[in-house]
Amino acid sequence: MIKIKDYCVLDIETTGLSRFKDDILEIGCIKIRDHKIIDQMSVLINPHKPISPYITSINHITDEMVQKEGIELDEALIRLYDFIEDDCLVGHNLSFDMGFIRQKSSESLGLSFDHVQYDTLMLSRKRIRCENYKLSTVCRYYNIQNKTAHRALSDVIATYQVFECLMKEI
Repeated sequence: MIKIKDYCVLDIETTGLSRFKDDILEIGCIKIRDHKIIDQMSVLINPHKPISPYITSINHITDEMVQKEGIELDEALIRLYDFIEDDCLVGHNLSFDMGFIRQKSSESLGLSFDHVQYDTLMLSRKRIRCENYKLSTVCRYYNIQNKTAHRALSDVIATYQVFECLMKEI
């Protein structure tokens, strides 16, 4: 039974699916206390190489955006680590996100992202019936709006709402 009221929700956007070859473009995270959002972080990361048009068509993150607003990956990962503190983490397909974060943070920073984790993808598969378990589909199941899907902060807020719904069913 999951009955937690304090946690962080995490999502990242990347240049592809391989944590070894691809880059993190965006990190979004919110801090939840007593089931309410109390803080958030959202950063763009400059990968220092062009973003493919295909990836931009999915997440709408452009080269211009990361060149203008993006920070260095190491700085973003340190900010994320400090933001999360000792909280447990919630995410949709969290193993994907954490694979990237662990790979990239261990390469240069030696940060240990070994927080307790709850994956709304796995929880959804166990608790509800949908045609698939993409975040957009699970949001539709719960009548949750995610108007800016595939942007980290928007997906984080949608995942938070899904997790709160799932906890009521568990």
